[in-house]
Amino acid sequence: MKAHAIIDAKLSRKEQECLLNHSVDNVDQCFAEERGARANLGALGIIYSLPVPTKHKKTRQRVLSDPNKAIPKIKTKVLRIGSKLSGNNSWREALPWDIGPQRYLPNFYTYYAFLNESEKLLYRKGNIVYLHVPKSGGTTMAKCFKSMTKKLKRYSHFYGPIGENGINAVMEQLKTQNDTKLQIFSGEYAFYLCDLLGGKPCSYFLMLREPYDRLVSSYSFCKRHSDDGNNFYCSLNANNLTITEWALIQKSFFFRQLIMNEGMCQGHYDDEIDLNALMNIHKGVIKDKLPCWMKVQAILDSKLSKKEQEGLLKFIVDSIEQWFAGVGVLEKMPETLEALNIIYGLPVYPTCSKIHANKAPSKSKKEDEKVKERLMRELKSDPRVREALLPDLHLYKRVEQIVKSQSAARKHVLTGGN
Repeated sequence: MKAHAIIDAKLSRKEQECLLNHSVDNVDQCFAEERGARANLGALGIIYSLPVPTKHKKTRQRVLSDPNKAIPKIKTKVLRIGSKLSGNNSWREALPWDIGPQRYLPNFYTYYAFLNESEKLLYRKGNIVYLHVPKSGGTTMAKCFKSMTKKLKRYSHFYGPIGENGINAVMEQLKTQNDTKLQIFSGEYAFYLCDLLGGKPCSYFLMLREPYDRLVSSYSFCKRHSDDGNNFYCSLNANNLTITEWALIQKSFFFRQLIMNEGMCQGHYDDEIDLNALMNIHKGVIKDKLPCWMKVQAILDSKLSKKEQEGLLKFIVDSIEQWFAGVGVLEKMPETLEALNIIYGLPVYPTCSKIHANKAPSKSKKEDEKVKERLMRELKSDPRVREALLPDLHLYKRVEQIVKSQSAARKHVLTGGN
């Protein structure tokens, strides 16, 4: 059933007006006046965020008369109340930290019709944070933005890679600077950084890679670079693991990046898990210290039931469009670069399309392809691997959908909404 059909079937006109006309703080009062709205919203199971109130009565009526315009506004109405109404949110109480950033700008393309001119400019006047998903074109993007900041007068610095202790290091560095120019940040641990950057607007963007393909790439990379010191994705000795073992230990990387808490890397939650037991389980596999992502996975597995993890995943899948100003997939990198051009008004495509990083040795490409095909067959034939990758598979599917929506909205954006 289409979204507008579900809304029309579940909510009265008055209930829809409650969502369109009231801020997050006041919407409860409107619900109280219109009995049953809360129960109906719970049945919908919709997660809302970013209130976008419509000020004038005529505009409100026009929006309500057009389902394609009404639904995005209704869907943008409340991360907070939506989480209470959707039913399966016990994960919030079980986890020792909050999930979801507080400061962000929504998808520029899919929200374009609902942004006024000053709001559209926020994307170009604010700081930019690139969430680097390992083996998903991230090194290329980082090199690209580093190159651009050297040429662009309105951007002063590129910060990256932001690793385990990177956020604290960046914040300390920013304290000593009086520079009022904009900044670009990049790293595996960069999500939630906007919450710490005061003043200017701040937005996130990301690029994903098909999860099975990304897994094979990371495994092959870490086998070739066994001495790599990156504690994020080469913290395990790939030469001591089969591709299936690698997958079952690492599970869904991107999913964890979206719920990663910076305090995890400083040991703030070490009392929530048995560190010695974790080290013993993976003895001979962990190169050095226990990586932060492994601690996060241990807490998820110990604190949340399968149903609660599914509820958390649904919340994140439903929130991607609001949290990220732009998204892309590696398989369509040129399209992603062009999309970023428009969002930020930066020469992303001409700069990044010339940069190629992290390429595997090309002396035997045919042999490499045969190895990749064998590894992919091994992974896809094992249902345990699919279960381990399920969160990232769902997130990748959602990002693909958003990429299609961005593409469909491109002409509308380029013509200024005309």
